Amino acid sequence: MADKKVSKTALTFVAKNALLYDQVRFLTKINNEGKSRRETKSTILGTAKVMTYEDLTMARAEHVAKEARQAEIKAKKAAKKAAKQATNVASTPLQVEEGTASKKRGRKRKSTKGADALEPTAKVAQISNTHVAEGS
Repeated sequence: MADKKVSKTALTFVAKNALLYDQVRFLTKINNEGKSRRETKSTILGTAKVMTYEDLTMARAEHVAKEARQAEIKAKKAAKKAAKQATNVASTPLQVEEGTASKKRGRKRKSTKGADALEPTAKVAQISNTHVAEGS
C-alpha cells in the first residue's frame, strides 16, 4: 500500500516538473522574441496609409538615400567648422588666450590679503585710551 502511494507521488512530481519545464521554455521563447523586437530600430517610412510590399521597399530605399545625404551634409559642416577653428587658433595671439584663461566666471569676491586672511583670528577685547572726566 505504501509502495503504491510513493510511486503515485513520484509520477505526479515528474509530471508537474515536466509541465513547469515546458512553461519556462515557452516563456523564455516569448521573452527572446520581445527582446529582438525591442532592439530593432523602427523607421518611419511615410504617412499612415496602406502600402504594398513594393511601396515599402521603395520607401526604405528613399529613406536610406535621404539619411546618406544628411550624413554627407553633416560631414561637410563638421569639416568646415574644424577648418574655421584651426584658422582662428592660428591667427589669435597667445596673450589673448592666456588672458581669457585666467579669468574666472562666477560671483566676484573681496580680495584677500594673503594666506593669513584665510585663518580665523581670535576675538580680543579692545582697550580705549580715552579719559573720562570725573565729577560730572
